Amino acid sequence: MPRRVTARLAARDALLREPRAHGRRRCGGEPRRHVRREGIPLLIEHFRILFNGKYALAIEGLAPVALAAMMAHEWPGNVRALAKVLKEDMILREEGWVQQGDLRIASGARLGQSAAAGGGPAQPAVLAGPPPPASERQEAALRIAQEQGAVNRRQLAAQFGVSGETARLELSILTRMGFLRQVGKGPAARYVLA
Repeated sequence: MPRRVTARLAARDALLREPRAHGRRRCGGEPRRHVRREGIPLLIEHFRILFNGKYALAIEGLAPVALAAMMAHEWPGNVRALAKVLKEDMILREEGWVQQGDLRIASGARLGQSAAAGGGPAQPAVLAGPPPPASERQEAALRIAQEQGAVNRRQLAAQFGVSGETARLELSILTRMGFLRQVGKGPAARYVLA
């Protein structure tokens, strides 16, 4: 190997051996991309365009109150956490403007509907126990699981004429809320009552 390549590989290996050296993670060597508040609107627009094309959506954007809630939220992690939340919200919304009530934090709880005291942006809602299913698709999934013993994403997608990814997200939300339990992995995964 040429000397230049060998030196580059040795330097990379040294960086990877140090757990948090130089802002890099040990496992991938890829720098963390922290969410900066001033960059959130640009990131949202980037992901809106990306997800509209990838999942055949017609999302026009985030309503101003929804954007304010996204900017007020403390993002634990990096850009991937923001992208995951946006992806789920946009797929479940499918078209139009994402409203503040559509926003979900990583735990699956919806962001608060009203502004916090003092007129500031809404904070994540604190819920006692699991919230009830939020959509017609979620209620149908629970009904199918109860009647047939299990439900899969193909059944839900066929019944409502949505994509398999939308059906999977609905089922994963019900799993996180504690209503369903996933059995198996991948497209053949079934969801049974928890």
